[in-house]
Amino acid sequence: MKKTTSFVMGALLVASAAVKAQTPAADAWRGLTDKQEVVNYFSGMFNSLGIKIAETGESLTIVHTGNKVEIVKGADSAKCDYYVVLHTDNVARMEQHGADGKIDENESFMIMAALFTPFTTNALASPILSDEKKIKMGKIENHIVVNLYSPDRQKKVSHTLIYINSKWVVIPGIYGTPKRIFDLTPEQAIEYQRRTFAAQKANTMVEWKKYGEWYANWRKTVSHPVQ
Repeated sequence: MKKTTSFVMGALLVASAAVKAQTPAADAWRGLTDKQEVVNYFSGMFNSLGIKIAETGESLTIVHTGNKVEIVKGADSAKCDYYVVLHTDNVARMEQHGADGKIDENESFMIMAALFTPFTTNALASPILSDEKKIKMGKIENHIVVNLYSPDRQKKVSHTLIYINSKWVVIPGIYGTPKRIFDLTPEQAIEYQRRTFAAQKANTMVEWKKYGEWYANWRKTVSHPVQ
């Protein structure tokens, strides 16, 4: 009898966990939209972020209006600033990270670990950032590795940038022998995203020139060439 009871309880716990894991992201994240620190955290990174949940096929759009965040069901990749594919564990973690209305350094790492590669992929698809002449003028290497480290530097996520056929290819993980390596903290990754997004939205020669000057100086502080 005890074995049967234990089996039933175990099955119920597994079923309960499965139901929780499949809670729609739109519902799971609804409670975060009025938390000011969460709103501030994502400020300047995007105006609209389209998301698809890989396991469930659910899609939604996070709209950042500047002073609040709204969640809209459905996502049109052609109309969103960025479009990313996340997983159910990302949904659960984000719900946990923002539950108390605060995002600490470790939580920031986990959030950016999920977003910084998709953000980079979308950003580098911009014609001006993949312009061959500008890349040569800026002396930007054609094979780069970017590492994002946790605050204690015990964890990291990486992606490889390869410039080929006049476009950037972004590959999760480390591939080949890079000519330059970036080592970023979550704060530095956020700063890069905000600066890049601001330049993209303004999309004027003046703003791109300012961005190029900022990037040239910033690159010296967060990266090094590989000899």
